[in-house]
Amino acid sequence: MRFSLEPIDEWFSVRLRLIVGPEDSSGAESFDLPHLFASRAKKKECERAGFVLGRHRLIVHEHNFLPLRQIIEKLVRSCSGKTSQEIAEKVGRIGYWEFEEYESK
Repeated sequence: MRFSLEPIDEWFSVRLRLIVGPEDSSGAESFDLPHLFASRAKKKECERAGFVLGRHRLIVHEHNFLPLRQIIEKLVRSCSGKTSQEIAEKVGRIGYWEFEEYESK
């Protein structure tokens, strides 16, 4: 068996944990969002929109924390609903919600 470990220069990933909740309350939910940096694969799409959003993935071309935070805040603030469950399900399309696969009995 042959094994080699080679660097891949096209992708770099950092997992972000989003803590999302109402501004006027102490309650919040946890969402995990891999923050991917694409050097070539999605470069044109990233340049056009600033980012590419996939389910539980945010792809950007350059790492810059402030614009990244602004993108995430804008995406999360666009999620609305009548209940916290509805809102969490929508934010769960952006980042993996800790209760996403939970089924009550």
